[in-house]
Amino acid sequence: MFILSIAFILSLLLLSYLYFRNSILKKQVLDFQLLAMHSQMNPHLVFNSLNIIKHFVYINNNKKADFAIDCFSIFLRRFLEYSSKQEIQIIDEVKLLETYINLEKLRSNDSFDYEIKIVNGIQNIFIPNLIIQPYVENAIKHGVLNLEYPGKIEINFIKDKREIVCTIRDNGKGYENKCPSNLNVGKHEPKGLLLVSKKILILKKLKKAKVEVMVKDLKTQNRSGTEICLKIS
Repeated sequence: MFILSIAFILSLLLLSYLYFRNSILKKQVLDFQLLAMHSQMNPHLVFNSLNIIKHFVYINNNKKADFAIDCFSIFLRRFLEYSSKQEIQIIDEVKLLETYINLEKLRSNDSFDYEIKIVNGIQNIFIPNLIIQPYVENAIKHGVLNLEYPGKIEINFIKDKREIVCTIRDNGKGYENKCPSNLNVGKHEPKGLLLVSKKILILKKLKKAKVEVMVKDLKTQNRSGTEICLKIS
């Protein structure tokens, strides 16, 4: 009985060791996957930015060419800096968004405008890094571009109890006129959204953050558009 008891205890210790070792290895794999995602930039963004610069150089618009170079260099520097971190402050995410949106405004000849609001007191709260930009990119490309009227993007950050809520609204033609795969995980989803969708799943598995994404059609009698709401806790 004594020998059986010792064997049973040793077996429990061995199983416990293997379980925790396996858990640590899984966590390390997820951490590496997350780091790999952080380091990826949408190649279309780089290509489009260089084309913007090339266009303004070609037509000898040095002022806009200089502005495009400044925006792209700032965006690239911030992207590389933030990609090495798992969390950044809301204010840093907003700075990245502003440089990106300004590039898109240049590309579309200022066919849309934007507004970003942050409720006082939450500017320095940390959120998962680079998680908002792909949704803003989707709102621009599938919402406010090529409209018959001026486009508008509204981005708001508020705190609701223990959650940070970011809403991205556009005044485009509404969700019903968009391809659903633009907003949901799927085979044809844009790379930026696909990466951030996978990133959200990994963050949840690591229990580092919970991110809920909801899409709502804003189409009414007086207004059309789409609202994307991200709840981060």
